[in-house]
Amino acid sequence: MRPFFFHLLVVLALASMNGLFGKDEVQAKLKRSYHTEPHTLTAGEKYDQYNAEIMAVWEEAQKKPDDYIPALKALLSQDGMIPYFYYDGAMMLLTAEVSPENLKLAAAAMA
Repeated sequence: MRPFFFHLLVVLALASMNGLFGKDEVQAKLKRSYHTEPHTLTAGEKYDQYNAEIMAVWEEAQKKPDDYIPALKALLSQDGMIPYFYYDGAMMLLTAEVSPENLKLAAAAMA
């Protein structure tokens, strides 16, 4: 019985740590993905690659809203991202979860 409880504690600790560090990892992914204003890209491979990257982020955000919502809230609340992110990130947040708090944050981010 003891090894079972030890393993259970290890799994719970790792799950807890993952929750603590998950927002930072998602924030880093969002910062990497939203690095360029789409209108500055020329048509063709670069634009298609950027679009595919953003679409992959959207798909992941829809599958893992609990990971993305805190990261989006944090990034939308601070300066330093490209202007396109504040629009697209606000839409991503509202797609994941509509609440009065998120509506205010999205409106402020797009203002």
